[in-house]
Amino acid sequence: MIQPQQWVLSAMIAAALLVSACGGGGGVRTSSEEKTNRAAEVNTQLGGAYLQRGQYEQSLEKLQKAISYDPNYAAAHSTIAILYEQIGEVSKAETHHRRAVRLDPKDANAQNNLGAFLCKIGKYRESEEYFVNAANNAFYHTPEQALTNAGKCLLRADENDKAEIYFRQALTAKPNFPDALFSLAQLNLHKGESLRARAFLQRFESIAPASPDSLLLGYRIERAMGADSDAESYAQKLRAQYPNTPQASQLQTP
Repeated sequence: MIQPQQWVLSAMIAAALLVSACGGGGGVRTSSEEKTNRAAEVNTQLGGAYLQRGQYEQSLEKLQKAISYDPNYAAAHSTIAILYEQIGEVSKAETHHRRAVRLDPKDANAQNNLGAFLCKIGKYRESEEYFVNAANNAFYHTPEQALTNAGKCLLRADENDKAEIYFRQALTAKPNFPDALFSLAQLNLHKGESLRARAFLQRFESIAPASPDSLLLGYRIERAMGADSDAESYAQKLRAQYPNTPQASQLQTP
């Protein structure tokens, strides 16, 4: 998902630190350079660990120290960018996200993270480039997520047809990817294609647990199809399992 929920944040930090674990650039380095690079790596790892625990002040101290040791260390820039996002320093976050991509254009995680950031701040069309770069990287393990992210961002730009292409490409990469299936169910309902929306939601339901969003979507699809008893079944589940959610409040009073 594009939204920085806790597990997504942890995944982003882990991806940023992957470069650190793999070591620095090639070439012969002096003993002094090796020590400096190692200091940057260690401080980046410590900064990432503090960031995952929500200890932002300590994280910032370590990440700034890492960059002072090696201003060209992409992993440090990628991680500090995520930190700045968390504390609302948008301009600094963008600067470091872009710096990480310039320093290591082959890092698909950095490309995807920059795309997600740009989408979050409303630069929808620019974000597409970075999601596509990530998805096209042969060494990227989750191209379906980058493609789905591209589709979601284009939906915000009212480019529904193009968004649908990306969702379908995500399913080509991984046929049972829940995020793309759910997005296609939403998009088809919006287009008035209720039967297709139902089919995509049923595929989603076969592989993912029910959530407030999926139950509300099921309710809306069945109402659009005139299947009132099925719609009420979704409504009852939503009220019973998630009674105090915004989604439950959107149900019509029986």
